Amino acid sequence: MRKLILSQVVSLDGFTTDPNGEFVPPPWSDQVAQKWSGWAMEAGGLFVYGRVNFEYQRDFWTAAEHNEAMPEDMRAFAREFNKRPRAVVSRTLKGDPGWAAEVLPDVEAVGALKAEAGKDMICFGGADIAHSLADADLIDEYRLMLVPYTLGGGKRLFDDKTRRDFELAESITTDVGSLILTYARKR
Repeated sequence: MRKLILSQVVSLDGFTTDPNGEFVPPPWSDQVAQKWSGWAMEAGGLFVYGRVNFEYQRDFWTAAEHNEAMPEDMRAFAREFNKRPRAVVSRTLKGDPGWAAEVLPDVEAVGALKAEAGKDMICFGGADIAHSLADADLIDEYRLMLVPYTLGGGKRLFDDKTRRDFELAESITTDVGSLILTYARKR
């Protein structure tokens, strides 16, 4: 059985998007690229998304692969990242969504994939899929990038009304003032 790790950028005031629903990119550096994106490429066997973030990420990374205005290291990352298998949880997407992805009808299907052997599953979903996965008690670890800004509103990462206990598994202080915190579920 593999783990499901939710990987999410969170503002100091607990939001994943700004008040307009837009993702605000975290401060970036070579260290963040290595410890955040590089970690995901190493650890992830299957990347899981909700529809909204899937479409955003798909459009960004497929274009990045060929965008000569981007640094070569980002284009190289995009080339490798774009080959990785994905699953997108959606009731509205039909057919082949592209980007090496399969459509899952609900979070129960994510649970079935967890039962398979293989490298861990990493969810880059967004707040809505995070809420659904938490409600179904499918998240084994939270890997959070706590960024040094507040957003004053938006979508909160946590809306779960059930207490669940975690232990700190890893803490990384980055050179741009963000913290990368990994909390493992105590079961």
